[in-house]
Formats: sequence, structure tokens, C-alpha cells
Amino acid sequence: MKRIVVTGAAGFVGRHLCLSILCNTDWEIVCVDVAPITFLNNSDRIEVIHGDVGNERVLAQILSKKVDGVVHLAALPGGSAEADPLLSKKVNVDSPIRFFDKLSLDNPYVRIVYASTIAVLGADFDSSSDGVNDNTSPNPAITYGFHKAIVELELSEMSRRGKVDAISLRLPGIVARPANNSGLKSAFMSDIFHALKSKERYTVPVPETGKVWIMSVQQCVSNLIFALTSPTALLGVNRAVNLPCTWVSLYALAEEICHQTGASSQLISWSHDEVLARTFANYPALTTVKADKLGFCSDDSLSSLVSRALSLI
Repeated sequence: MKRIVVTGAAGFVGRHLCLSILCNTDWEIVCVDVAPITFLNNSDRIEVIHGDVGNERVLAQILSKKVDGVVHLAALPGGSAEADPLLSKKVNVDSPIRFFDKLSLDNPYVRIVYASTIAVLGADFDSSSDGVNDNTSPNPAITYGFHKAIVELELSEMSRRGKVDAISLRLPGIVARPANNSGLKSAFMSDIFHALKSKERYTVPVPETGKVWIMSVQQCVSNLIFALTSPTALLGVNRAVNLPCTWVSLYALAEEICHQTGASSQLISWSHDEVLARTFANYPALTTVKADKLGFCSDDSLSSLVSRALSLI
């Protein structure tokens, strides 16, 4: 039976990931988080460890038995990272790299699935270009993106040297996160779901013409689980993957949510926070040949994505 470690297990994605692993596999799960983990039952396939992977006690508990795979979700989110870059470096760079180094000593070539982010690709994309593809170089514009890019590179190097077998998935906006999710500057992508389902007025802080890359948490979880066992030979030296996702204007997203909830589009108004618009609502077309060949998937359609997101609110 595989023993899978999930860090950040109490978070939005972590919670759904752990539940899916429990329901759809026979793997043992080691759930690690600084926050309380209260959503799991008393299955003998679950071990809960409270604490940070940068803590020696926590590391000792994780490494007390063989580890077959890791999904590293734990992170200081974008807004909080921007406000405190030193803390971000500690949480988003130093702790995970140290964890991966120690993990590799007794678990050589262990599969590590690292939750990276599209923020490594940057902002201010050239509107005249053909979009983003596998050859687009990272050009992070925020601290969170810089620090995620550092860990991507470290895992590629560790994999090249045969210490681990890593894959870094650049996650798009995952919806619909809980309302008022602190620390996430991109929270408006999820808040629009909550507002319209509740038939409440909401001002989106970016223009309706803004375009985003998004994915339902259900599809995100499917990709994370797939990454734990999928072959990595096609990856080559660069272990980072741009995931296929839904590219949509915020206007079209709002219209589809209104269609499925019966809410009036008049409940939504639009503003223009220049920084938010440039950083989170300025994405061009995305081509993901590498991810497609590996077998990663996006939601089937915008309608399917919205339906999935609404089902969890």
C-alpha cells in the first residue's frame, strides 16, 4: 500500500485531495498542516501531523516510515507573500527544499508533485503574441511567483541528479475557493461564484474584458492524483508543466454562472484595479502540448467547470 504525504492538507485543495485519495484509492495518507485537520474520518489509512515541514519534529514524524509520494501544497499565498517576502522565502522556499532534501535521503527517487503556479509566468503579456506555450520562459512579477520558480528549478535539478522524481504543476486559478479567502489577491475569481449563487451584489475589481485561466477544484485534484503515478520520461530536464485549463473572459464566466444560478447579471458591476487586472486578468491563449501528451486534462467545458464549482458552495 502506498504511503502519500499531503502538505497543506487543511487547505481548500488539500482537503478535497485527501478526501478523493481516501475514496478512490487504497493509499495511506499522511496529512500535514499547521491548521487543524477536522474533515477526515477515523480511517486507519490516515495519519494526521500538525505542524510545519520546516519543523524537525514534523519532519521526523513524516520520515519515520517509507514515503511513496508527496503532494506539496503548503504555501504562504500570494498577497501574504508580497506583504512579507522574508516569511515567504522561509515558507515557500527554504522549508520545502529542506524537506525534499531530507526526504530523498531515505526515499531515493521518490515522486514529488509540487503545486506551483501560473504566477511564475509573470504578467504584462504581449497582446500581439501567439500566447503562452511550453517554451514561454518564466518571468514572475510577484514575490510568490519568484519563490515558486526557485523551487521548480531546484526540483528539476534534484530530478536530474536522481535524488527525486519530481513534477511541478503550474496551477491556474482554482474555483470556487471559500468566500473571503484571505491572502489571495485573485480571490475575486471565486467570490463571483459565491455572490451570484446567493443573489448578492458584487463588484469585480477588474474589467469584464479581463481573461483568466481557471480550473475546478475537482479537476485540479484529478490532475494532482494523476501526477503521483504518471510517467515522467517525456518531461526531460525541465520538470515544470503548464496545465491545460479554461481560458475565459470574466464577462463570459459571470454570464454562465448567472445562467446556472438564475441570478441577474445586473448584480455584477465592474471596476478596474490596474495591478490586479495586469497580474490576474491579462492572460492570453494557452497551449499545453507537453501536459496534453502526458495525459493531464482541463474541465470539459465552461459549463462543466461552473457546475462543478457551484456544487461545492
